[in-house]
Amino acid sequence: MCATTPQKHKIVYNIDITTLGTVGLSTNCPYFLKKTDMSIIQKEIFNTSKELAKKNKISEEYVMESLKSAIISEYTKEYVDAVVDVEIDTEKSQINISRIFTVVADDQSENFDDNVEIPLEEAKTYKADIQVGDTFKKPISFDSLNKMLIQNIWNLFKHLLNAETNKAIYNDWKQIKGTIGYYEVEKTDGPRVIVKIDKDIYGIVNLADQIRGESIISGKKYYFYVKDVLQHSKDWPIILSRNDDALLIHLLNKNVPEIADGIVEIKGIARIPGYAAKIAVTSTAEGINPVSTIIGPGGSRIRAVQAELNNERIDPVKYSDDLKTFIINICHPIYRGGVSISQISGISITDRQVTVISENKVHNPILISKLVDRKVDVITPEDAESIELEYEKVESVQQNRNNRQFNNSFEKKEKVDLGMKKFEDLFND
Repeated sequence: MCATTPQKHKIVYNIDITTLGTVGLSTNCPYFLKKTDMSIIQKEIFNTSKELAKKNKISEEYVMESLKSAIISEYTKEYVDAVVDVEIDTEKSQINISRIFTVVADDQSENFDDNVEIPLEEAKTYKADIQVGDTFKKPISFDSLNKMLIQNIWNLFKHLLNAETNKAIYNDWKQIKGTIGYYEVEKTDGPRVIVKIDKDIYGIVNLADQIRGESIISGKKYYFYVKDVLQHSKDWPIILSRNDDALLIHLLNKNVPEIADGIVEIKGIARIPGYAAKIAVTSTAEGINPVSTIIGPGGSRIRAVQAELNNERIDPVKYSDDLKTFIINICHPIYRGGVSISQISGISITDRQVTVISENKVHNPILISKLVDRKVDVITPEDAESIELEYEKVESVQQNRNNRQFNNSFEKKEKVDLGMKKFEDLFND
């Protein structure tokens, strides 16, 4: 289940992650928009665009087309009926914006649409030889653009580059979804954690995917579950988790070879990440105790797993097909108590309510309920007596289990004896 970081990549993304944008664009107003000289603003937009193309290994043609699309889109939002053309001169570092008009006769000037039409007389002030019916491009000075419009152009431009960069990241990294990786934490950013996946590739751990109460240290490596690789995202598209059950399973496999070998099997997991977990386990080989196998000599194995999960308490319990026996195993030890299973609707076993009777106050009904997939209450023997709840005591459940085990072993012995007798009869014949 452990992932190995892909060794070959088509694209390298040199991105300033301190801005939290995959293309290195700040979500705030860029510094150059605070200037008043529009010629400087135009030059800085152009230069920044070229720099982004170089940093993110996106073709300069795509970056310039994105800038052109952003200008046209945002300008026509403000001037709805306008037809706009944008030409970017990379050699002169100029962005030339023009509105497109159709030249009409002067005698039509009273009825013309000034959004898309221009009288001949006015057009001739720009181009002397222009004729009626010609297409005329009227230059738009950058000085005429208000800063709000420029900010909107910048935001759309950033969005287009994010989409292209994330598309490339998704194509290169989508195969690691559902795997486990050992990655270094780059930094924390408010409630989120930024994790370095590979050179210039980062993932995000959102608050909901973190272990509650865990202090993540920058520069330290942790195990992460790759929860998703998003095709569309404003930030880094690789989403990581520190509290997914898959991470616990991976760590158990890593520290308990018998699980990887199939000798010990995990039947179920119930967790409150960062607090406690109960793992139902069984053995496929005679003479192997699955609980002690997971715990390890002196608790060494289980402690190794806990250390990777912020010292979350992890209790392996022996699985049983018999619900009462299973519950007693989960709640071990139960003092002066037992188990009651009452039918709620009479439809199926999933509609049964389980009541654990015990003087031990440490039993967590949430974990028990998750593991047995039933509603579980924990009450004291005195409470059970006050509500006249009938229940089977622990000793009785264990005795019945021992009787069943004895009968099963006796049946097996009878079959073996019968098989030997048939073999002896055949030999004697």
